[in-house]
Amino acid sequence: MASRKLPDPNAGELRVLSTLWSRGPSSRETLAKYHDLPDFDRDFESALQNGLIVPHGRKGATFEAAVSEETSYKSTVRKIAERAFDGSMKRLVQSLLGDRPLSAKEREEIKRYMGNID
Repeated sequence: MASRKLPDPNAGELRVLSTLWSRGPSSRETLAKYHDLPDFDRDFESALQNGLIVPHGRKGATFEAAVSEETSYKSTVRKIAERAFDGSMKRLVQSLLGDRPLSAKEREEIKRYMGNID
């Protein structure tokens, strides 16, 4: 993954990245199959120009994400917390948890995660 600070992806770039995160390195043609063609070229070129995707291998016929899924999501959540909740992660989590009931599995996963924070 890249060491320089990359910009946060916009919605279109995020769609391209999501496909690469789930499928792994892919050709432009393969990626296009998973996207609306009118928007794909613009989104792909934008992600490439912004350094969010990079050529994979020596021939450059396939591309890979230059930022991890986790890093991208964490950055997005931090920005949402800053903008909508004055930086309060507590208020963000309360808002998310109050939106719909959690399943027993989700509650257990959250408890395990919270136990690992320190």
